[in-house]
Amino acid sequence: VQPRVWAVSGARIEKAAAMTNWDYHEAQERFQRIMGALGVSAALKRAGAENGDTIMVGAVDFKYYEETAMAVRARLAGYGDREEEEELGEGEGYEAARERARRRAAVDAELLELLESDGEVEQF
Repeated sequence: VQPRVWAVSGARIEKAAAMTNWDYHEAQERFQRIMGALGVSAALKRAGAENGDTIMVGAVDFKYYEETAMAVRARLAGYGDREEEEELGEGEGYEAARERARRRAAVDAELLELLESDGEVEQF
C-alpha cells in the first residue's frame, strides 16, 4: 500500500462497503457510522490516518475525514447541511430532525441485521 493509502479488510466492513450505494450522501454517512461502530475509524486514527488519506475497503476507495467533536454534536442535534435546513418550514426543524433521526436509526438497524446475516451481497 502506498503512503497515505490505507487498506481495511474484514468480512463485516467489506460487506457494508459492497452494500453501500455510494451515489447517495446518506448512504455514505451511514457507512461512516458503521466504520465507527466497528471500531475502524478509531483504528485508522490510532494508526495515523489523516484527513484526505485514501481508504480502500474491498473494491471501494474514499477519502478519510475525521469528524470533529463539534460536527458530531451538530449532527446528533439534528443539524444538517444548509440545503436540508432551507427545505424545512418555520417551526419544523426539531420535529423534522427527530423524524430523520428515527428513520436513520431504523435503516441502521436493518443494515446491521443484514451485515450479520449470511448470503449473497448485491453490490452497488
